[in-house]
Amino acid sequence: MMTSQLVLDQSTSGRPRSVIASDDHVEVTVLNVHGDLDQTTEPRFVESVDCTLSTAPSVLIVDLTQTRFLGCAGMAALMAMEKAQANGIGFAVAAVGPATARPMHQVGLSAEIAIYPTVACASRATREATSEDPPTPVHTEVGGAR
Repeated sequence: MMTSQLVLDQSTSGRPRSVIASDDHVEVTVLNVHGDLDQTTEPRFVESVDCTLSTAPSVLIVDLTQTRFLGCAGMAALMAMEKAQANGIGFAVAAVGPATARPMHQVGLSAEIAIYPTVACASRATREATSEDPPTPVHTEVGGAR
């Protein structure tokens, strides 16, 4: 397994406020987004995704389980992931709770992108899926308090 890290946004104290860590497993790449995915961090996120897609992994999973805030720009960047699927790369999102899963479900993103409560669920579903039978999203909101 190989891991790399990209700082998306620095706080005023110089500490990273938002970070993407990439974990490459056998045929599966997981981009772990820590912090915020919003208008400020979206360009670096897209850059990281494009770089990852250029390596042609079998599956790309974006892990938003450690993301504190998912803005409209972040959701739009996730919609652009259709290019991964068009190139035969499996794609899924791991998201849970009110900061990430709930807004994606509310705007209908879950009808376009497979969303799972954990990376393990997303990985299992994308490995089992074929191009004729794409992964089926899980529509639960684990930890989603109202």
